[in-house]
Amino acid sequence: MAFRKRFVTKYLNPLEVDAEIDAIAAEFPGLCSLETLPLLSHGYQGERAEARGQHPTRVLRITAPGGAAEKPAILLMRSHHAREWINALAVVETARQLTENFRPGDADPLVKGLTGMLERVEIIIVPESNPDGARLSFFDAGRRMWRKNLRQPDAGACPGVDCNRNFPQFFGEAGSSSSPCAETYHGPRPLSEPEARNIATLAERQRNIVFAIDSHSHGQAIFRPSPGGGQFVTSEPVSAADDAIYRHLEERMNATISGIQGARYETGSTSNHAGTTDEFLFFVHRVFAFDLECGLDFQPPEADAVLAALEVAEATKALGLCAAGATGLDVSALLARRRELEFDATEAVADDADARSAPWEIEPLAEEHWRRFRARLAPLAGAAGWATDPASSATFTPSPAKGQVRLTREGHKGGAKRCRE
Repeated sequence: MAFRKRFVTKYLNPLEVDAEIDAIAAEFPGLCSLETLPLLSHGYQGERAEARGQHPTRVLRITAPGGAAEKPAILLMRSHHAREWINALAVVETARQLTENFRPGDADPLVKGLTGMLERVEIIIVPESNPDGARLSFFDAGRRMWRKNLRQPDAGACPGVDCNRNFPQFFGEAGSSSSPCAETYHGPRPLSEPEARNIATLAERQRNIVFAIDSHSHGQAIFRPSPGGGQFVTSEPVSAADDAIYRHLEERMNATISGIQGARYETGSTSNHAGTTDEFLFFVHRVFAFDLECGLDFQPPEADAVLAALEVAEATKALGLCAAGATGLDVSALLARRRELEFDATEAVADDADARSAPWEIEPLAEEHWRRFRARLAPLAGAAGWATDPASSATFTPSPAKGQVRLTREGHKGGAKRCRE
């Protein structure tokens, strides 16, 4: 049977994306598992009644049963930017291609390649990184160009944070804004937003992730940390060896992307330097991460959106083949480098029941402690949903040399030169 693709044909709203991800997991239980990350969103209370409330960040894992105890993994995540509708199609198309074409024993060369890849590699998909903002953009009149999450504003300020400026690496530098009313507002402090913290938690837990795509739109470009810098920085500390790996991966992605409609994405630079996912994943977690800007608009005609989604699927599969060792990279060395990193666990956030249903405020850390911290969860006396018995709080004694983060519950109400989104 021939390799199957073009599973998506039109835009999908966030509820349809959730349903499609549920369906894939149910149809392919031998290949898929579905889980949620620790923290819920701030909450959507807009026009679509069935979409209201706080929402989880979910993870769909796809890999063949058996094989190595720890397979190298590819992370594909939908952009944190709500208005970039293409990327919902991209994650669904990718998930469908991976599951529908896993057919051991099939003679089709593309099917054989994908099946062999999934026997050696795990694909980790985050189908929605900003569930509240996506709902506002899709369902609420006059809000389709909304970009940020739905963090409630301080008095007199504007709502929302750009979660792709909220990561610790280079937080607050050029390419972001300190103004709450700006589209690139970086938030009050690093990892202030549950959506960003969920991705940070995933990266810390999953030491097998070696490559990552944060799928954005638009511009037909592949951005990543670069020794040559980009629009907002003249250079970045990327070694010659790591830059060679990045160029190897870019070439493989572009070779498959071009097979969809002949496009060759621009490569080799970073256009922001301000708390983005790719810089965070690379410099903190040693994951070779990309900001892939697909398509030529945030919400192009559906036929164009489908082609862009197919390009993201091709790029993801290309990285999968690289992680499977099919292109000559020493993947075992990349995994070993990931395992050597040390982090202080923050697993208690995921284990505490109330942590799953509340927004959080993070007291700032000194910059030298951004990469390593422990957490202390402390219930507010009398806050709704909390037990007031002091014995119910979970406390973790931090190492004074490493600093600490204290998490507390807070009250809440229920686009010149192209710049990377």
